[in-house]
Amino acid sequence: MNLNHIKKKIILMILVVLLCRPCIKAFGEDITSEVLNLKAENNILLIDVAKHYPEVRFFKFDYPNKVLIELLNSRFHKQFRFSDSAKKNFLSGVNFITDLTVGSAKHEDDKTKISIVLTFNESFKPLPGIISTKDNIIKISFQEPPNIKPVQEISAEQNPEVIKELYNKAVEETINGNVEKSEDLYKEITAKDNLFFPARYNLAKIYFDKENYDQSQKLLLLLIADIENTKEENADKRLLLLSKNLSGLAYLSQNIYNKAQEQFNEIVKIDPVFYEAYYNLGISYEKIKDIEQAITNFKKTVELKSDYAPAYYHLGVLNLILKNKKEATANLEKAFSLSSGSNIGKLSEKELQKLRKRRFKLHT
Repeated sequence: MNLNHIKKKIILMILVVLLCRPCIKAFGEDITSEVLNLKAENNILLIDVAKHYPEVRFFKFDYPNKVLIELLNSRFHKQFRFSDSAKKNFLSGVNFITDLTVGSAKHEDDKTKISIVLTFNESFKPLPGIISTKDNIIKISFQEPPNIKPVQEISAEQNPEVIKELYNKAVEETINGNVEKSEDLYKEITAKDNLFFPARYNLAKIYFDKENYDQSQKLLLLLIADIENTKEENADKRLLLLSKNLSGLAYLSQNIYNKAQEQFNEIVKIDPVFYEAYYNLGISYEKIKDIEQAITNFKKTVELKSDYAPAYYHLGVLNLILKNKKEATANLEKAFSLSSGSNIGKLSEKELQKLRKRRFKLHT
């Protein structure tokens, strides 16, 4: 074999390697998600991602009251910016998160992950869970669990062991943030035992959190009718009130204010100290600009629950509209003192700052 032939073979081998390099790179390419933006709207966390959805993990810490969200195999997009103003905008979109930090680190196999640490109000018990992954946006909800009777309090004669086991598993999946799995389990429970009302309520709540108000309302109205048709001594009054309240909120979310008010009014007839119903009535009247009725119901709310900051905030704002400076100031200061680190506290502080710059004719 002559020298020229050897040279040709070497050049050919080099060319083959160079031509194959893009193929090798593509074959071994790391599928990494890129986070474009992080924001919050209507108490929902929104994560904008490019290319791929990351695996999401949740970790809860009871003290301090924090939730760690890990986005595995992900990194920040070069356009990602989380300035002080972006953080402020984020906190204004949720009324139960007081602080957050965002960072990235290495994890297994030298891949990167993004960590989001959220600090909640002490009184809030977060249940983090993904409610949708659509149009390159991950939606995460943190709604509080409904205060319903634990399954252990329900007799085995009424509900077989298999139903109790499924229900406990569904609740556990919700706590772990696996909303889709818990939804499937609640469906399975209702198919096996349609009289197991807590599962039906929780399923309706999942649809509500997903903003599927029509489906949620359909389940709730059937559930309310079934509870009301139960013998009085066996009826679950608390669950009935919760179902009517959630039904009213679904109507409220769809701007069907008269129907919402019907549900809330029915609640206070059954239980005159159910303060959430008065608050929601106040919101519904505020939406239709009936300020007098709104103020009446917000006052009733704080009469029943004197530390309920959102009601004081709305009383402050409505008195601002009426130019009652003294009342507005007192209520906004109360809202701020009760929730200085929350979204309500920050909104109250903002209104107070604007109020100090204005000149009102005092109404007494």
